[in-house]
Amino acid sequence: YSCEEILPELSDVFATIAAPGTKQIIEWALQHIAECLDIDRCGFWKVAENLQEIYLIHQFARPEFAKDPPVISNENFPKMFAQALTGVYFYFNRLEDIGSEALIMKDIFRRLGVKSGLLIPYNIAGKTNFVMTFDSIRKEITFTPDIFLKLKMAGEIITGTYYRSELEEKYQASLQEMEKILRKHTKEEIPLAPT
Repeated sequence: YSCEEILPELSDVFATIAAPGTKQIIEWALQHIAECLDIDRCGFWKVAENLQEIYLIHQFARPEFAKDPPVISNENFPKMFAQALTGVYFYFNRLEDIGSEALIMKDIFRRLGVKSGLLIPYNIAGKTNFVMTFDSIRKEITFTPDIFLKLKMAGEIITGTYYRSELEEKYQASLQEMEKILRKHTKEEIPLAPT
């Protein structure tokens, strides 16, 4: 898919996906987004309840590059977390864009080989619940307003689908639990027929 085609394609595919197929379709989407932008890693993360970590849910990485760690902590990325939790993008087109107030974070990105990076937060009910990350390792790239807009829209499609699948799984689990309880009480409470 071209970059122009991928948003309508995502909308069409995600509109019809059932909860059990969510994992595969999100990973398909991340791969196509990465290929469209010619970047090396694309990740979908969930923000922890304590707002101090983000947990990797799904990721695409080119085979020659390592995947992101499963958890990223606020301790090493305070500026990135502060912006994300207030709904603000965090990005750098080159490492030199990261200011002196974030030297630890800058050094981590340098050691990981990340030349350009972007994090976009996604809110549900006014709270940042998910983020997506986009890393370029082979080369520096410039994140333009047009790229921001396309990725924001793509991420909203992915986030909405994942959130609906979570709700569906919780709903189905609740139904199964209620059925167990009803079966148990029905057996216990049916009076014996008089003999």
